[in-house]
Amino acid sequence: MNNIETARKEMGMSRKQLADAIGVTPSTVFRYEAKNAKPTSDILQKLSKALGVTADYLCGNAMTLASVVFVPVIDKTIGASAGTGNGIDGVEWNTIDEYPIASAALMGYSWQGADCKIICAEGNSMEPVIHDGAKVLFAANIEVTQGDIAIVSVDNRLFVKGVLYNKNGTLTLVSFNKAEYPDRIIDPENQDVRILGKVLYIVPDLQKVAGVI
Repeated sequence: MNNIETARKEMGMSRKQLADAIGVTPSTVFRYEAKNAKPTSDILQKLSKALGVTADYLCGNAMTLASVVFVPVIDKTIGASAGTGNGIDGVEWNTIDEYPIASAALMGYSWQGADCKIICAEGNSMEPVIHDGAKVLFAANIEVTQGDIAIVSVDNRLFVKGVLYNKNGTLTLVSFNKAEYPDRIIDPENQDVRILGKVLYIVPDLQKVAGVI
């Protein structure tokens, strides 16, 4: 059995039940399980949600995934800029989906899924760590310490940046791509600054996981 079949049987689902849950035919599920076909990235995410395991596991990783956390994904109309900031004033933080993350991938944090979200990063100022279009998971209830990457709002513009606390009370928002983006000094006394959460995890690209680039 491959991991899709194993996860399906552990859930007590028939091929037809799984097929109905993800919007394909039972014969298509059989082809996935027999490795005669590869699921698209969208179908892979539906399989993950239906079976309660991660995409990595379904694609053959040996890691046991007994515990999975489903994290809300924020609508792409809100993006955390890795460049000059995105305006968020008056924008609703709607969630459009949930993404399965293995608990083991976030081991050591005590938040257990509380107040965590996934947001899309835009721009290339955090290359090579965070690519343009990458999805990042952040937690609002984890302390952001010196040098952490965080989601930061400055005057209603949203950033994903490294954070340094300066002795004079200002903050430095750090870019990794120094050739194109200088660091920014932020003064909380004169600017509306909110650290919205610490970046814990860069979500794998499902297309690459599925091998359907």
